[in-house]
Order: sequence, then structure tokens, then C-alpha cells
Amino acid sequence: MHQLFLAPLLAGLLFVTIGRADAQSATPPDTLTFSEAVQRAQSSNPALRAAGFEKEATEAIVSQSGRLGNPTLHFETENLGASGSETTQATLVLSQPIELGGDRSARRAVAQADVDLATSALDLALVRLVADVRTRFATAIAAQDGVRLAAESLELAETARYVTSEQVDAGDRSPVDLTRAEVAVAEAQAHAARANAKEHAAFSALAMLWREAPDFAAVESIEVELSVPPYELLTAGLAASPTLARFAVETARREAVVRLERAHRIPNPTISAGYRQFFDPGAGAFVVGIALPLPVFDRNSGNVAAARARLAAVDAEQDAFLIEAQTLLAEAYGELTASAVEARILRLEALPRAEDVADRIDEGYREGKFELLDVLDARRTLVALRSNYMDALAAFRGASADVARLLGLADLTLTSIEQIPTPDQP
Repeated sequence: MHQLFLAPLLAGLLFVTIGRADAQSATPPDTLTFSEAVQRAQSSNPALRAAGFEKEATEAIVSQSGRLGNPTLHFETENLGASGSETTQATLVLSQPIELGGDRSARRAVAQADVDLATSALDLALVRLVADVRTRFATAIAAQDGVRLAAESLELAETARYVTSEQVDAGDRSPVDLTRAEVAVAEAQAHAARANAKEHAAFSALAMLWREAPDFAAVESIEVELSVPPYELLTAGLAASPTLARFAVETARREAVVRLERAHRIPNPTISAGYRQFFDPGAGAFVVGIALPLPVFDRNSGNVAAARARLAAVDAEQDAFLIEAQTLLAEAYGELTASAVEARILRLEALPRAEDVADRIDEGYREGKFELLDVLDARRTLVALRSNYMDALAAFRGASADVARLLGLADLTLTSIEQIPTPDQP
């Protein structure tokens, strides 16, 4: 009986062994690596291109903001068609506004602050894009592992059904057991179909970062170091992260806006000079003038107050952002720690023991000490533990990407975190 059922068992176990060996083999040519995914996203991501165009726009405004206002050429004719003693006159005047309150320098300061903000936004967009690539890449890895594990489960279920069918034909098992085995196969088939659909969706979501259909058959499996930095180090990195540093740039911009609005309070005179021609008796004369607005009704006080209020709001906006970021960091850190502990226990304790048990049952089956269904049950347990381990790795990768995004890092490593200056450092 043992020899009769040994062939399908070895086929199922061979599938499991091949699946484990494939994970350690060389990367196939149609496999997308993480670095390739980042390069594709950076070269064609629309959000990143938009941020780059915005930076170019702000740089162009800097030169425009420092230019003088255009002069005005004014021509008028008086007493046109008059009779009697009235003389027709024509006057040509060129006028130029003069900015006395430092308007130009204030405008340039605002424009330069806009450039700094756009530069910061571009840098953060790049960091967030890499974090998005990492998150979707991790999801693709998890989905890919799910397909492999679902195939292993299906192979084992089909092997169990074959063994049960042979035992039912031999009169050793009830037909009810065969029905149960067929139900298990159907369940495994549904699970495999769902795993394939999730893999396709994950690959498509990853490729959408560069707006293309997925042209790869697999993604590179990235080794995960299950190390969790101290929470205090992460909070210090958050306080000095580029994400939070943009508020300092925003503060500088709003201070420049206050200076600009205060400069608008000072009246800007307009100086004019020209020539007036008298057609009868044919004489002419030079004319000069100055126009000075009187700040009687409008001293720009409302705009100054609004600019000062917006400047004061930066601190509140930063505090609100920091509270939200700290909350998200605490949640992500909790998931990071929990998934690291779970994955570490499964990797170092549960999986080695389950593999040892499966190997011993295999050996005992060859010696006639166990039934074939005992072997299959041990293999199912091993596959289930591998599935749990892959889920824990996926959760760890996702939480790692979330923390890196909050800190404004392209990756979450102890070295990258330590390179962030603390708030009291220059």
C-alpha cells in the first residue's frame, strides 16, 4: 500500500522542493528589480514631472519679479478745432512709476521663497515616489509568493485526493472522505485563482507608477533584515525630516509676503516729462510733473494683517502636522515591531521545527511508521506556516515603507536614519 501511494506523494513533495529552490535561484531575465522599478518611475511619473515644471515656473518668476514697471507714453490734444483766440495744443508725456518702499526686493524675496518651496516639494515628491514604489513592490512580492504557496497547496490537495480515491477503491476509506478531499481541492483551486488575480492586480498597480502595462513576469524578491530602529531615534528623525523642514521654508516665504504688503503701504510716485506743442503761433515748451497717491482711504492695512495672520498660522500648521505624523508613526511603528517579531519567530522557530517534523514524518513513512495522509498533513502545516511568514514579511515591508515616507527617506535603514540631523544640529 505504501509503495502504491508513494509516486503521487513524491510528485507533490517535489513541487514543494522546487518552489523552495526557485526562491533561491538566480533572477530570471523577465524579472523586474527594485532599482529598475525606481528608475522607470522617476523617468516617467507624471506627478514628479509636474513638480519639476512647477520648480521651473517659480525660477522664471524670480527674474520677472525684479524688473521695473513699464513706462507709460501719454499723448493728448487740447482745443482741437477751436476758433477764436483758443490755440490747439498737443502734449506728449512719458511717465515712470518709482517704487520707494522696497517693493522690488520684497517681490524677489517672495519669488525666491517660492523657488525654495518648489524645490522642497520636488525633493519630497521624489522621496514619496520611491516610497510608493517600495510599497507597491512589496505588495507585488507578497502576491507573487501567494501564487507560489497557493500552487503548493493545490498540489498537496490534489495528491491527497488521489490517495484518498485509491484508498476508497481499496475499501480502506469511506466515500465521504473522498468528498472531503474533493472539496479541499476545489477550495485550493479557488484560492489559487484568487492568488493569481491578486498578483495581476499588484503587478498592474506597480506598473501604473510609470503609466504602462506590466511587461514583466515576476518581481525580484528582496531580502528583509528584520531589524527595528529604536522609537526615540525615529521620533528625532521625524522632527528633523525634510517633510517637517518644509515649514521653515514656508515661514520664510510668509515673512517675505509680510514685508511685501508693508512695502505696498508706502505710496509710489509717478514722475513724468514731455513736450507740449502750440500750433499757433508755432511755439512749444517742455512739461514735467509728479503724481503722488495719497494714502487716505487705503493704507493696505487689511492685507498686512492678513499676511501677519498667515505667518502666525505656520506654527499651528506645523504642530498639527507633527501631531498627525507622530500618530501615524506610532501606528506604523507598532505594525513594524509586531510584524518583525512574528516573522522572526516564524523564521527562527516555527518554520525550522515544522520542516524538521515534515522530514521526520517523510522518513517514518518510508519505514512504514506513518500513513501517507500524515505526510500530507505535515506538508499542509508547513505550507500554512510559510504563508503566515510571507504575510508577516509583507506587513513588515509595508510598515517599513510607511515609516520611511513619514521621515522623508527613500529607505528605512539604521544608517539612513542616523544620517538625519537632530533638531539641535546644524
